Amino acid sequence: MLRAGNQAIFDKALALANKEKLPQFKTAFHLLSHGRSMLEYEQSYPLHNELHIPNLSSMHWHDNAGWEVCIALAGGHVRCMYMYIERRE
Repeated sequence: MLRAGNQAIFDKALALANKEKLPQFKTAFHLLSHGRSMLEYEQSYPLHNELHIPNLSSMHWHDNAGWEVCIALAGGHVRCMYMYIERRE
């Protein structure tokens, strides 16, 4: 379950993600929002695969890909903060 304050950030990131990237974004966001290590990102693929998660891509589950997802999420958050600040000025 996502924390309420993070929902807007997550929704904006989802708007940029395609169906195959969605499980990867959700996994990275879940780990980070609960203070978990990104080392768990790569290890989560076998579980997702066993659970037959819809649209699960077999690509980009290595350790660097998890950080790439995080960088994309952070970039979306920074853009949202700039827009918020500009509206306040």
